Amino acid sequence: MLMPERSKVATSSSQESKTRCRRQRVAVLAVSSLFFVQSIGTSAAQETNEGNDVDWPFELGGFIRGEVIDFEQQRPGLGVGVAYDSHAVHANVYVYSGGVVDLPEGIGSPLVRGHMQQVESEVLEYNEGTEILSPSAPGRGRCDAFLRTKFSMTHPQDPGGDGLRSYLYLGSFGGSFVKARVTFAENDDAAANDAAHERFAQALCELIRS
Repeated sequence: MLMPERSKVATSSSQESKTRCRRQRVAVLAVSSLFFVQSIGTSAAQETNEGNDVDWPFELGGFIRGEVIDFEQQRPGLGVGVAYDSHAVHANVYVYSGGVVDLPEGIGSPLVRGHMQQVESEVLEYNEGTEILSPSAPGRGRCDAFLRTKFSMTHPQDPGGDGLRSYLYLGSFGGSFVKARVTFAENDDAAANDAAHERFAQALCELIRS
């Protein structure tokens, strides 16, 4: 799961602390997802190179690539996480098997739909003031092979300020889940940021499907 945008006035020490906390939280949520998937799968986790065989471009849909984290080193099945940013929109992409061998491809799979419900529950649980604006449905354009859910949430660093809009994407390709979160502030620039989100999502879906 991604954390919303970091505060622009944070000190370097607090930034490092938040980065560590974000990594720990992502790892914990990824492990919980792994346990869920294994509980409905038939095979134990196996060593893979998932996510590492994707050529993650420096620029994708107008977003610039940030940190790439190899969670697979922590536990097989957790895969890889990649961050992308524009000036006001933050995206995190995760590619992982969850330990499932021969993961069915496509959003019609009960395994994919069940995992989507579980991830939605995590978003609602770990982000206060969150509600679902648009329930899970196939995405637009090249993202029609992904399920997409739209959320509204309170900014954890500014509860009284602008809220956040966040999109969750989930699909299965080449034996791995592909999950993305794209988040931005619900302010005067929300329409432009939503358009930027859509450009990134289409570029990401094209990359994954190519």
